[in-house]
Amino acid sequence: MTEGVELNAAAARRRAAFGIAILTLRTAVTQVIVLAGTVVLVRVLSPADLGVFAVLQFALTFFQFFGDAGIGGALIQGQASPSERSLASAFTLQMLLAVLLVAVVWVVAPGVELVWSGLPRGSSDLLRAMSLAFLFTAARTIPAILLERSLRFGAIAIAEVLQSATFYATACACAIAGLRDWTWPAAVLAQAVVGFVVFFAAQPWRPRLALDWSLLGPLVRFGMPFQLKNLIGFANGAVTPLYAGAVLGPAPVGLISWGQQVAYLPLKLVEVVARVSFPLFSRMQYDRKALAGVVERSLQLAAFGVFFTTALLLTAGSTITVVVFSEKWLPGLVALQAFSAVLIIGFVSPVIGAAFDAVGRPGIVARLAVWWTALNWVVVPVTTWKWGLNGFVLGYCVHVIVGNVAILFVARRELPEIRLFRPMAAPALGAVLVAAVGWLVLRPWATTPLRLGIGVALAGALHLGTFALVDPQAIRMARRLLAGGGPGP
Repeated sequence: MTEGVELNAAAARRRAAFGIAILTLRTAVTQVIVLAGTVVLVRVLSPADLGVFAVLQFALTFFQFFGDAGIGGALIQGQASPSERSLASAFTLQMLLAVLLVAVVWVVAPGVELVWSGLPRGSSDLLRAMSLAFLFTAARTIPAILLERSLRFGAIAIAEVLQSATFYATACACAIAGLRDWTWPAAVLAQAVVGFVVFFAAQPWRPRLALDWSLLGPLVRFGMPFQLKNLIGFANGAVTPLYAGAVLGPAPVGLISWGQQVAYLPLKLVEVVARVSFPLFSRMQYDRKALAGVVERSLQLAAFGVFFTTALLLTAGSTITVVVFSEKWLPGLVALQAFSAVLIIGFVSPVIGAAFDAVGRPGIVARLAVWWTALNWVVVPVTTWKWGLNGFVLGYCVHVIVGNVAILFVARRELPEIRLFRPMAAPALGAVLVAAVGWLVLRPWATTPLRLGIGVALAGALHLGTFALVDPQAIRMARRLLAGGGPGP
């Protein structure tokens, strides 16, 4: 069953505000799960084990891009509700692509052990098992689209928390039981099955088979640039498992992946903001003043989370690493802090990119992404050859800075109504105070989990208090959004 009526602007803002709140709560719960699961896994497994998963996940994601025509974004972005025949056609296409994709993976899987000679024997079988998750993911596409299009983020939040909990519970159980090689396939498959069940329970939809190319054509034409942007992003990130995996080996890749995973934790909040913003921005694409207001607040919320985490990791990163993850991960400290520092500007592109997508200009970010991906593949080999693991990390950061600066310049031209820097003032001031707490208190004092928890909680309270004091208008804006009013000045 599709949406009965289209959301008006006020209802969209109310649901979006609730969506941000509920997905932020989901993110908090999920990150507790992720952090707890990661701590268990990195203490039981080795950096090389984590590197093997990074390589296999990369190979799997590579194939996945050929099984997604990007029609999900097109169905969410459209102003009118999709017809049942459109949904049936989209479902049929996704399932056909998924079946074809699994068949291809099973045939070419032995090639992974030729590309990455450091992988353990039998990795091809692990990849084949993981590929079966495509079938369950493709099957739940339509219920997930219908939930997101109608901004029912409460149900989405529950589904995603359950998926995350399933993945880490399965992975930890397998790792503790000594099933090192099958830890990741078991976790990936369990997560996919749970997601399939929960999404259909939240949004019942009877699958139908159809292939109406007159309906699929416009979706694919929008979806291909949308998907191209994701594919370019994948090619950009591929420099870690593909290049570093071949040149540095699984253990350094594990350290890089760990540093990036921990440093990028606040990006989960940014993803929440961008994800909720896309359907909301889409409803406001013809009201540029209203659009500018919600984009500014989205940037502010994203900056709030990113700046806080960056301030802590830059000042107390070594203490946090030893207390939470153990000393064996200290060789990845440079990766952790460099990836964290670069997020000071790196969080901008997901939010601004959602605004470009919403106004029907997905090609803007795709074109820019081509250039920064090329830059990454030029710079990283040079810096890795010169300085090894740390050179790889620093070289990788170059394209993040250049790419986000370019996004800001383009946004000033294409969306001049948006004040890009003013929303970040309050989060930046709070981060300065948090950095002082991290350097003066957490770094020398927080040598136990209890002390670290108390210190982080106090730093969080200071950050939030500073934000409320410097920009009380943000609180009024949140109340106005929840009441269905406009974004205001």
